[in-house]
Amino acid sequence: MGFLAGTMLWGALAAGIPVILHLTGRAKPVLHRFAALRFLHRSHKTTSRALRIKHLLLLLLRIFAIALLAVTLARPVWPWSAPAALPGQLHGDYVLVLDASLSMACRAGETSRFERAQAQAAALLDLLAPDARVAMAIAAEEAESVQGRLTLDHGRVREAVARAAAGGQTLDLAKALRAAQAIFQRENRPGQEGAARAVVFFTDLQATAFAAAARGPMGEEAHLPPMVIVDVGEGEERNAAVLAADLPQYAVASGQTLTLNATVKPLATDRTCVVDLFVDDVRIAQKPLEPNGQAAVDVRFDFPAGLPGVHAGRLRVVQHDALAADQERVFAYDAGRPPRTLIVERPAEGEGQLGSGHFLRAALATPSAGAASGLEAEVVAAKDVKPDQFKDHRVVILADPGELNDAVWRALQNFVQEGGGLFVWLGPNCNPEALAPMAYSTYSRNLGLLPGHLGKQVTLAADKQQMVRIAQPDHPVLARFTPQVRSVLRAVKVRQYVSVEPEAADPNAGVVLTLSGGAPLLLEKSYGAGRVLLCATGPTAASSSMVVQGEAEALLTLVLDACRLLSGGGDETRARLGRPLVLTVFDPPADGVVRWTPPNAARPGTIYVELETPGAEGVSNPPGKNAPAAPAAPARRAKLLVPPLREAGVHRFAWRPVGQSADRVQLVAVNPVASESDLARMADADALEALKPWEASIVKEVAQAPRFAAKGAVGREWPIPMLLAVLALLAVESFLSNRLYTATPGDAESEGAAGDLGGAA
Repeated sequence: MGFLAGTMLWGALAAGIPVILHLTGRAKPVLHRFAALRFLHRSHKTTSRALRIKHLLLLLLRIFAIALLAVTLARPVWPWSAPAALPGQLHGDYVLVLDASLSMACRAGETSRFERAQAQAAALLDLLAPDARVAMAIAAEEAESVQGRLTLDHGRVREAVARAAAGGQTLDLAKALRAAQAIFQRENRPGQEGAARAVVFFTDLQATAFAAAARGPMGEEAHLPPMVIVDVGEGEERNAAVLAADLPQYAVASGQTLTLNATVKPLATDRTCVVDLFVDDVRIAQKPLEPNGQAAVDVRFDFPAGLPGVHAGRLRVVQHDALAADQERVFAYDAGRPPRTLIVERPAEGEGQLGSGHFLRAALATPSAGAASGLEAEVVAAKDVKPDQFKDHRVVILADPGELNDAVWRALQNFVQEGGGLFVWLGPNCNPEALAPMAYSTYSRNLGLLPGHLGKQVTLAADKQQMVRIAQPDHPVLARFTPQVRSVLRAVKVRQYVSVEPEAADPNAGVVLTLSGGAPLLLEKSYGAGRVLLCATGPTAASSSMVVQGEAEALLTLVLDACRLLSGGGDETRARLGRPLVLTVFDPPADGVVRWTPPNAARPGTIYVELETPGAEGVSNPPGKNAPAAPAAPARRAKLLVPPLREAGVHRFAWRPVGQSADRVQLVAVNPVASESDLARMADADALEALKPWEASIVKEVAQAPRFAAKGAVGREWPIPMLLAVLALLAVESFLSNRLYTATPGDAESEGAAGDLGGAA
């Protein structure tokens, strides 16, 4: 016998309470000797002995009732010989695993592979005996335990099977089988060690998934239950697919010509394949492809970006086959300012010296960096910069340029207000007093372009240099930092910086990086429709070791990701099916409601944003020559928490910012995984070899699966009889208590006489 909830046995200690009350509640009698009653003493002893026996019996009943209740709550499992199985019934424990990868959406006739898997799973549930336990998991890129505990409620599992659907992910076979193994390890019950148990896996033996599983460990051999694979695939279907569609950049100029490079798999290598390009549901191009015997063909589309705003596009193969889910690849882009960066620097003052923007220009000029960011760097000396130069760029970097005139600063304010990005580096050429009007200050209450209050220049001694610390590890600027680059960033030594005091009342500003002494190093602020980053140190070797530490990995990654974020490219989300999505929302609505329209949805749903900082209404500036222009409405930052995406395509998020009449729209493009477009199936023998050390068998129908008969006794619970026994003991205890403590008048006289005799003993 074993217990499913053994910790409840500690409740049996409560059985000692009646004993303690019995021993401590007895009153010590007072002895009075009367000669006239000595002849009744023998009669009193007989009566007193009978009462003690009744009290002892009552005490034992109470102890046993409490102990039996504790044992009942501990859920004992008793060895029990299972009754003869009814025809077609299976006893034991089973974990059902449904392959929900992209290839399972392949259709043969009226049904898909996944629908056949659902039918086979329902047939297995019909075969289970009432005492059989079952659990269920959905297998794709991650293993999702829909019914993660073995249960006798077969109806609940049947409903979960009916609700399941194939997605657009690959299949990670190792994760799926480890999840099934974990259910068995967690749900072992006493008395069930010899009972039948098995993992029943419904899949199409997709070759890519099984080949990947063969390269990794599949589990601990000593604890692997047997497995039955129900093969729901049929032959090797020919399949046309868009294997890849690459749009190099997300943020583009409204008048720019975009280039879309794609790889297409035709249905046949000797037949023309037609590919259509749609932008905003309008077909703008069509190309016929001649495979010429090739299994995959590259194709290129050049098309205009269109009007300013966000656009959704899709590339579609015009061929009908068994798997329609991979016929399209979707993408999204934002047309607006040109993706160009203007670096305003202080030029070199002597031969052999470098300008203040040299290292920033070198970082953006790196071939891999330029290709990834899509930004073209242009350099101008601070003395030559003109206010009208900013309109042709998306990001402006002030590389410690020294003082700029008021006209340039006003142009920069308008530039950021309209959606541009500004990256300011404060080096030894910086004059904090000259920049004070553009920072957070008393007269510009929350309307300054730069975050915080600018203080003095600080130069540290060689032995007092400070290291970099990360204040917001999940900030978009640091999102692409690998652990190695993060370690390089933390090792950077800062020799000189400008003290910046963040303003707590500014809801649009925040600190991303600090120094080891606590001083802010990298600050950010949303301003109108744009964004500002402020680095308190300079971009030269004299200010910090960032440009030489670790071959400048930290500087290269920081500059690249900062410019990508400031240009709007940081809004491009590499969303993955089956994973939750977190989006940064600027200028969120006052009520926090965002309309979410998934692909193929009849109507939009609603989702709520989580405000990171409270909003603040714009405050007019007092008149003054150097007073910055007030933005129409300060931007607020929030997080949009999206449930796991279940459908590939373009997801549209729209909201109405406070004080604006037009909606702000953000598009997220989610594509199915190209590797699953290969419908090639693995042979049975190769699949069994890939699964080792699992003991597996492959069948086409559940009815062909071997019956895992119990090899020993089956554990059974008897909760109702045990509860009835507890109630019976309590009823007997109540009856005896009434007899002993609720006496009739005649009994009272006897009890009193007995008590007198006891006192006269």
